[in-house]
Amino acid sequence: METKNNNIKLKVNKKNLTKNLTKIQTKVLNKKLTKNQTKDLIIIAGVTGEIGIDFANYYSKEYRVIGISRTGMQKDYDNFEMLNMDLLNPEDVVEKLDTIDFDGVCNVTVLHSIGVDKFENTNYPKIEPINTIDEDVYNSNVNTFKNLVRPLIEKIEELREDGNRIKLKLSMIASIADKHDVLMLTSFSESKNIVRSYMRNLSNNFSWVSAFVINVSSTVTKSALEVRPFSDTKYWLTSKDIVSRSAKRLMSSKKEYTEIDVFKKNPAFEKDYFSDNAKIFKRWAKFCWNKDVSEVVTE
Repeated sequence: METKNNNIKLKVNKKNLTKNLTKIQTKVLNKKLTKNQTKDLIIIAGVTGEIGIDFANYYSKEYRVIGISRTGMQKDYDNFEMLNMDLLNPEDVVEKLDTIDFDGVCNVTVLHSIGVDKFENTNYPKIEPINTIDEDVYNSNVNTFKNLVRPLIEKIEELREDGNRIKLKLSMIASIADKHDVLMLTSFSESKNIVRSYMRNLSNNFSWVSAFVINVSSTVTKSALEVRPFSDTKYWLTSKDIVSRSAKRLMSSKKEYTEIDVFKKNPAFEKDYFSDNAKIFKRWAKFCWNKDVSEVVTE
């Protein structure tokens, strides 16, 4: 019995230590910001990725930023706070959110820059019926978003009941292709559209919640190049392109629900590209495997 009680005390002490350390870190970082700047809190999920870290570095010059990562940073950043959080573990999310100091905060912005995609229907033109969304794709795109947003909304509701009129803005990095229901990216598109619907419903149901979707074209990131290693990236975006063309619009947007498209104009782009599965498959076969369609299709 004594051992069990000691274990409970250790867990409680560890939780309190984490909470206290986070608040100390917050106070130290906030000394570099004016009181007016700390009214805005930006929470970035997926801060270890190229897009997430560039947004964090950009916003931390003017706002208080908290970066969320499951694995932690490979280097220390002294310009924003870090929370190691497993977004697929709801209990861990609630526990870590409880360590955030909301004192003086008027506006919270959540930027979700997480999402695995998979190239499906690789035997095109033989179409493989997809009866359910790929589990990995769904978890990384939908569950990581909902597991973070649900308890955060509950937390802000409590603060608002105590007289704090905090507003919440939800944002995610999505793909322009999502809107066209591309056959080869069914699970990814379906997942992103589920999140879109969730964001739209929240912005309709809560007067203090708004939503902002940043739809991007192909972007030069490590994960994208792992999937499409033979791509011609001349007209691909960089993470800094995305930040420079969307960061200010995200913070200034006042509408309940907004979507913007960010892309580099490719003179060879054809208007029917997203509706022509044969064209998409031909291009992706080249990008993914450096093969012609005839070399990829199997009976």
